Amino acid sequence: YTMNIVDLLLKLDCGTLTIAPTKKVRIKRLSEMAGEDVYFTVKAIPGRRFTELSESIYGDDGEVEGGKAYDANLMIDVEGIVEPDLRNADLLKHYGCVTPKDLAEKLLNGGEITKISSVIADLSGYGKDKENEIKNSSTRTTK
Repeated sequence: YTMNIVDLLLKLDCGTLTIAPTKKVRIKRLSEMAGEDVYFTVKAIPGRRFTELSESIYGDDGEVEGGKAYDANLMIDVEGIVEPDLRNADLLKHYGCVTPKDLAEKLLNGGEITKISSVIADLSGYGKDKENEIKNSSTRTTK
């Protein structure tokens, strides 16, 4: 007896579907400056929000605009970084920042911003492996 997809789905705890996966990312540069490991904890972003942020990189002609890609990655980071809390009043004040976006930009360099947004993309289901897995399974036909 092979369980069908409906039975499998009915066995899942629907409450766990809404729990966003998280991952710790070591920030090498900050770790070296602090003299100990500095990890940022990031989480998955809901698909609709991730898509809204990602789509902001395209110009009117449909081409990716470099400056917009940087801002989109920065906003993905702001939404996905759980720890440190970029909205923390003490952190904002200490670094002379008004918004969480300003703080993220002050704490992270360009490469780190891109690396973190890439990890958030993976957690959100937009990693290359997951994409290929879905594509491959959807091209198979069953008779």
